Amino acid sequence: MMYIMMKNPNYHPAIKANFGCSTQPKILEMHWHIGEKLPFGITDHNVHEVVAVQADGDELDWIKFHCLNIPMCHQHRVVTWRGESAQFIVDAIRQAPKGRT
Repeated sequence: MMYIMMKNPNYHPAIKANFGCSTQPKILEMHWHIGEKLPFGITDHNVHEVVAVQADGDELDWIKFHCLNIPMCHQHRVVTWRGESAQFIVDAIRQAPKGRT
């Protein structure tokens, strides 16, 4: 499974500041499995909102095979990436030809 954490486009800090609470989380957490479409309609317009990715199992193997130029510890069973590396992974999945994810 792969977890994708991204900024919530519906989060408004002004609501929390004015009313002391917000019904919208600041970060959205979604999951993805090989063979599924990416959740939440991730596009080239919002892939920069991805803040972290954590993968294990088949999804980690997919990343190891398709994303060769990112830092990675090949000995761990669960790996987490943040920032540009996480965005690169999600963008690679998004752009992969149908049937290759």
